[in-house]
Amino acid sequence: MKGTGEVGIQRKHDVRQALAEHLESQAHWRDEKAREYPDDPRNEQAASAMRALATYILQLPLEDPRLQYLALISMDEDVWMASEDALPFDIDDREAEWLEFGEEESRFWGRVGFDDGGKRDPSDHLDEIVAFYRGYFRDAVSGLSCGS
Repeated sequence: MKGTGEVGIQRKHDVRQALAEHLESQAHWRDEKAREYPDDPRNEQAASAMRALATYILQLPLEDPRLQYLALISMDEDVWMASEDALPFDIDDREAEWLEFGEEESRFWGRVGFDDGGKRDPSDHLDEIVAFYRGYFRDAVSGLSCGS
């Protein structure tokens, strides 16, 4: 998988669908938080931003380089979760780093659209998602450029 720069059409479609489903799940969680904290509009705004991003992702052309990058670093079962093979460290030797990454990844996804009041463009959010993963997997996929 590393460095190939090629991702099949079905794989990219799977990533689009999985990302959209994950964003919808996160939006549902934000909806619950909005009911729990009705005086804080950020939860509702974040849920709306997540749904807009999910819609945007589903409408992306399969050739979008950001989509291709996310497909290359993903696993089949949890395509929004980066592959252990792409980690810049050996998971068996550095389990604490893997757990730390998982916690950071979870926090990252939960805050999409939250801090900006849901006002950012979906394309900007997707660029931010790619940048987040590139921060961890900068050497995982050589020769693949993304629009971020």
